Amino acid sequence: MWQLLTQLRAADIRIWLEGERLCYDAPPGVLSEQLLSQLRQHKAELCQFLARTQPNQFAPIPRLEDDQPVALSFAQQRLWFLHEFAPTSTAYHLPAAIELNGELDRTALHQSFEQLIERHTILRSHVLWQDGQPLQQVAANWQLPWAFYDLRSANDPAAECYQQLLAAFEAPFDLAIAPSLRCVLVCLAEKQHILLVTQHHWISDGWSIGIMINELAHIYRATLNQQPHQLPTLPVQYRDLAVWQRQQLQGAKLTQLLTYWRQQLADLPNLALPYEAQKPAQTMSTSIPIQLDRALVERLTNLNQTHGTTMFMSLLAGFFALLSRYTQQHDFAVGSPIAGRLQPEAEPLIGCFINSLVLRADLSGQPSFRQLLERVRQTSLAAYAHQELPFELLVEALQPERKLDQQPLFQALFALQNMPTGQLEAPNLVIKPYAFAQQAPQFPLSLILFEQAGQITGELNYDPQQLSQQFASQFAAHYAQFLTQLLVEPDTAIAQLKLLQQPEQDKVLNLLNSNRQVYPINNSLVARFTQQALATPQAIALSYAEQAISYQQLAEAADQLVYVLLAQGVQPEQPIGLLCERSPQLIIGILGILKAGAAYLPLDPQLPTSRIEWMLADAQVNLIVTQNSLLHSVNSQATTILNLDQLPTTKLTQLPTIHPDQLAYIIYTSGSTGQPKGTLLSHANVLRLFEATVATIKPSANDVWSLFHSYAFDFSVWEIWGALLYGGRLVVVPSTTTRSPEAFSQLLADESITVLNQTPSAFRQLLPQLTPAVAANLALRLIIFGGEALDLASLAAWYQAYPAPAPQLLNMYGITETTVHVTERWLELNDLIEAKASLIGLPIADLTMYLLDQYGQLVPQGAVGEIYVGGAGLARGYLKQAALTAQRFVPDPWSSTGARLYRSGDLARINQFGELEYLGRSDQQVKLRGFRIELGELEQAICRQAGVADCWAFVQKLDQHERLVVWVVPNQPALSVEQLRQALALELPHYLQPNLWLLCEHLPLTNNGKRDYAHLLAQLDVTLEQASSIAPNNPIQALIAAIWLEILQQPIASIDQNFFEVGGNSLNAVLVLTRIRELLRVNLSLRSLFAQPTIRGVEQALVQQEPKPGQTAKIAELVQKLQQATPEQRQQALASKRQERTVGE
Repeated sequence: MWQLLTQLRAADIRIWLEGERLCYDAPPGVLSEQLLSQLRQHKAELCQFLARTQPNQFAPIPRLEDDQPVALSFAQQRLWFLHEFAPTSTAYHLPAAIELNGELDRTALHQSFEQLIERHTILRSHVLWQDGQPLQQVAANWQLPWAFYDLRSANDPAAECYQQLLAAFEAPFDLAIAPSLRCVLVCLAEKQHILLVTQHHWISDGWSIGIMINELAHIYRATLNQQPHQLPTLPVQYRDLAVWQRQQLQGAKLTQLLTYWRQQLADLPNLALPYEAQKPAQTMSTSIPIQLDRALVERLTNLNQTHGTTMFMSLLAGFFALLSRYTQQHDFAVGSPIAGRLQPEAEPLIGCFINSLVLRADLSGQPSFRQLLERVRQTSLAAYAHQELPFELLVEALQPERKLDQQPLFQALFALQNMPTGQLEAPNLVIKPYAFAQQAPQFPLSLILFEQAGQITGELNYDPQQLSQQFASQFAAHYAQFLTQLLVEPDTAIAQLKLLQQPEQDKVLNLLNSNRQVYPINNSLVARFTQQALATPQAIALSYAEQAISYQQLAEAADQLVYVLLAQGVQPEQPIGLLCERSPQLIIGILGILKAGAAYLPLDPQLPTSRIEWMLADAQVNLIVTQNSLLHSVNSQATTILNLDQLPTTKLTQLPTIHPDQLAYIIYTSGSTGQPKGTLLSHANVLRLFEATVATIKPSANDVWSLFHSYAFDFSVWEIWGALLYGGRLVVVPSTTTRSPEAFSQLLADESITVLNQTPSAFRQLLPQLTPAVAANLALRLIIFGGEALDLASLAAWYQAYPAPAPQLLNMYGITETTVHVTERWLELNDLIEAKASLIGLPIADLTMYLLDQYGQLVPQGAVGEIYVGGAGLARGYLKQAALTAQRFVPDPWSSTGARLYRSGDLARINQFGELEYLGRSDQQVKLRGFRIELGELEQAICRQAGVADCWAFVQKLDQHERLVVWVVPNQPALSVEQLRQALALELPHYLQPNLWLLCEHLPLTNNGKRDYAHLLAQLDVTLEQASSIAPNNPIQALIAAIWLEILQQPIASIDQNFFEVGGNSLNAVLVLTRIRELLRVNLSLRSLFAQPTIRGVEQALVQQEPKPGQTAKIAELVQKLQQATPEQRQQALASKRQERTVGE
C-alpha cells in the first residue's frame, strides 16, 4: 500500500474519503488502468489508512516567522543527540558526489547553491541551546562553505582529489553554525570537475537529495541565462512542519499510537547477529553489492500478484527468513526507513522527514514462505497505519536497554528505495555519479535495495567494527540463493529448506574436520599404568600432605584391592560404588576397581545422602569401596562394604584381561527429568583422549598434576591420567585446600605443580592470590581451562601480571558424554581484544564436529548452530535409559560406517578465522562453577517442598562471577526460606544450592502466556538495588544527586541507580551534562554518562577530569545550600550558579 501511495503522489494523484467513499483527483491521462486496478485492490487498506490520517493530513499548517527559534522535530532531536554523543562520527554525514564533464560555470554553480539555501530555510538553520532545550534558528547571516581545488598540474590528480574529498567529508560539523552543508569542487582537467556536497542528516534525508538535485539543476540553468528561477513558492518550510507535528502528536492520538506500538513490541528480544570485534588497523569495504537476476524478480512479482503483497514485503520476508536461519531466532525485529512525508506540503521540502518503522518478525510454528509472507503483509500494513509515531518517541516510551555499541530496538535495517533520485541536467555538461561512499555505517547490518526497470539491485552494508567481511559477503550471497529456494518451495517450512549448496557444505565440514586422525587403542588404562609402574617403579606417583607413594607402591596397593574384589566375585563392567575422601585411598580405589575389570561409580561424600542412595539404586550397585571415616555414610543393608583401610590379605595368581572397550566409569550428570543420568565411558574413550592431545599438552615424567576437582566431575579423569599414564606425579589436593584460594596457591608453589586444570570460576578466585612473591616460586608451564565457558576478559589481570613467557593458557571445551574434552584453543593476549565470545578453537584430532540447526542441517559459517560431536570419544550412552540415549546419540548423516553423533545442546558458531565460539546452552541446562546442571531439576526439587506453589531458577551473570537465583511463589503464609535451604541441602548437591532466594506472589506472564523473564529480572534489579541502596556520601556525589533531582523531579535512592531506569532520557542526559559543565567547568562527554549511567559512575568520570584546586570545597558549600533549600530555592540556587559561570567566562 505504501508503494502505491508513493506512486500516486509521484503522479500528482490525490485521494481522500467522503464518508465511506474513496475519491480521487488525477491530471488528465495519468491514472492508468493498472493504477486504477491497484486502487480497487487496496481500497479497504487505503480507506482504513485515510480514516485515521485524513483529519490531520489536510489540517492547515501555519507559517512561522523566520526569526523565531522553534523546537526541533523529533527526528532532528535524535540526530542532534547522536551528534552530541559522537561529534566526530561520520555516520550521519550525507555525501552526494558527481562528475561534471564539459563547460562548467563555477561561479554560476556557486550562486545556484546560495539561491537553493535561500529558498529552503532549513539549509541555513543552526541549533540553538535555550532554556534547557535545543531549538532550531534560521541564521540571519551565513556563508556557504565552498572550497575549490585546481589539481590539473598535480602528479596524481585522481589520488589527490580523493584525499581532498575524504577530508571534506570527514570534517566534523558544528550544528551551532549554519549551514550544516559544505561543497568541494575539484578540477581534474580543463573540462572535468568533481563536486562533493556533504550535509548533516539533521537538515536533510535521502528524499531531500533528489529534490536538491532537481532544483539545483533548474536554478543553474536559469543562472546561466541570467534569469530568476521559476520554481513555485514554498507554502511552508520544514520548521513549520516540525512545530505542527509536535502539536498534532498529543492527547488521544498519541495514546492510540503508543498503545499499538507497546503491544506490538512487547518482550522484543535483540537480534543476535554474529558480532566479532575487529582489529583496529583492519580496513575493508563496508558494503557488498547485491543484484537479483531478472528471472528471480519475475517470480517475486508473480508471487506478489497472487498474494496481494508488494515487492517490499516479499523481499523483507526473505530477509527475515535468512536472519532466522543464521541466528536460530524466531522472534526479532528489523528497522525500515519510511519517507515520513504524509502531508502534501512536505513533498517539495528539503529536511529530515525520514522515520524508522520497527517491523517484528514472527517465524514461530515453522511457517512456510507463503505463511511468512502473509504475516509480513499484516505486520507491514499495521505499521504503515501507525507510522506517524516518530521513532524517537517510541524509544523514549519503551525505554529499551541502552548499550553504547547497540542501536535501540533493532540492529538490522531493511529498505527498498523508491525515492526520487533527481536529474541534474545542464547545457554543455555531461553529468554522472561519482563513486564516493565513505559514510560510516549506522547499524551493524543494513540491506538496501533499489527497484528500477524490472531490476533489483542494492548493497549489504555492515559495520566492520562489529561484523566480519567474511560474514557480510557470505550473507549477501545467501540472500539471493535463499530467496530462489524460498520461491521454488514456497509451501515447505522455511526451517527445513536447504541453505547451503554442496560446495559450501564441503567447505564448512572441512573448516572443523580437516585434520581428522584415528588412534587405534589396543590396551586398557590399567595396562598402560602397569607398563609405567614397571618402567619407573621408584618414581613418585602420588603426593598427599606429607605422604609420597611411588608407582610400585601404588600398583601393589591397588592389586591388594583387586584380589579382594575378585574374591567377592566381581564381574566385568560391574558398577562398584567408590566413596572416598580426597586421599591416596581414592586413587587406590579407582585403580583397583579398574584392574578388577569393573567400573567405578564416584560417590563424592559432599553429595547429599539421598542423592548417593538414588545413584546406588539406579546403577544397582551391591558393592561399595570406602574408608573408615565414611563408613557411617553408608546406610544400605543390601550392599557389601569394602573398607580400604582394613582390607584382608589375599592374593591371586592371575589378574583379568581388560579390553579397551570395557566400561571404566559411570558419571552421573544433571537430568532434565528431575533425576540425574549415568553416562557410560570406557578405557578406550580415555586412552584415545590422551593420544589425540599428547602433541598439544606434551605430558612427561617431569610433570606434576594436581587433583583439584571432585572425582565425580569428569575433569578429574583428565587430571588423574594426565599424570599416571606418563610417569608424572599427581598431587591430591586436600578438601579444605580446594576451598581456600590462598592455601591452594601456596600448594601450587610448595608442590611445584606444572600442569594446572581449572574451571574459569575457580581460576578467578585463585588469580588474586598468585602474587609476584608466590609466582616467583611457581613451576607452572600450562594452565588448562575447562568445565564452563571462559570469559576472556577475566584473563586481563593474568596477562598484566604475567607477560610472556608465563605459563601457557589452553582453553578446552568438553562434555561428559564425549570424554572430558572436545576442543582445544591456545590463548594469547590478543584474544582478549579481538574476541567477543568464549573461544574454544577446533576439535581435538580424533573427533568430528558439526554445527547443525534444529533439522540437522549444517549452518553456514558465522551462523548459530548446535554442537554435534562424533568420533572415538563418544560414550556408550546412558545407563538403563535407551530412549534418552537414542535421543542424544544420533546417526551421523555424513558417515558411511554407521557412526554416531552426540547432540550436546550447546550453541556455537564458526568465526571469521574458522574457529569455534561457544555461545551457551540451547535448553535450560547450564554450567555453573564447572558443574553442568539442569535448572529444571532444581525447580522440581523446590516445588516438591511444602509451602511452594511455583518457582523459577536462573543463573545471573555478574561482573566477576555467576550466581544461582530462585524466585519462589509460596502457597502458605510465612514460608521460611531457611527451611527451604535446609531441605534442599539434604536432597541436592552443593552446586545446585541457590545463592539468592526471592519470594513473589506469582510468576508474571507475557501476552503469549509464557513466563515473563524480563519482568522478573527487572524486579530482581530493583530488589537488589533497594537492598543495597547507598546514599551520596561526598560533596561531588551530593551535587550530582541534586542535579538529577532538579532534572528528573524525583529523589535518587542510591548512587548506583541507573539514570535511564529512574526516568532519564537522551535529552535529560544532555541537560545533566550541561548543568555539570555550567557548575564545574568540566566538559564531560555524553558517552561517559551512557557508559556509567549512575551517580557513582559520573563521579568517577569527574575525578578523572582533575577538578581545579579548592573546587571540592566550593562544591561542598553549594551542596550544603542545596540540601537546606526548598525545591524552588534549589532551582534558583542552581540557576544563579549557572549565571555566575556565564558572567565569569
